[in-house]
Amino acid sequence: MEEQDMTFVDEAMKIVKDLRPDFALDRGLLDCGCGFVEESIFSFSKDSCLWIVLLCKTGNFACKPVTAQWIETFSNLILQSSRVFVEFDINHKITGWAVEQDKICCLEDFPHKKMIRAV
Repeated sequence: MEEQDMTFVDEAMKIVKDLRPDFALDRGLLDCGCGFVEESIFSFSKDSCLWIVLLCKTGNFACKPVTAQWIETFSNLILQSSRVFVEFDINHKITGWAVEQDKICCLEDFPHKKMIRAV
């Protein structure tokens, strides 16, 4: 890992340890990874803004440096979605993400039987 990437990972790990000392972090060497998010953390400091996620049942984490505009645009979507899925690289940086929101299917409101018309 490059020194900048190690600093990035170390900062994210420190934040997680401060907020969730009971969470067993795994900084193992990975090729890359993916998974569903158990918890989202938005961290703000004078030097950076980070989106940190703890992955379900794995001890893994991933993070993404973000801007205030990114947070304004996407944070409600992330926090209000029933499921969030992330992909991350060897440095635990989020490279892709998707959200799932439960929707009502309008097709269920229509009758499934053929309508018979009397003439």
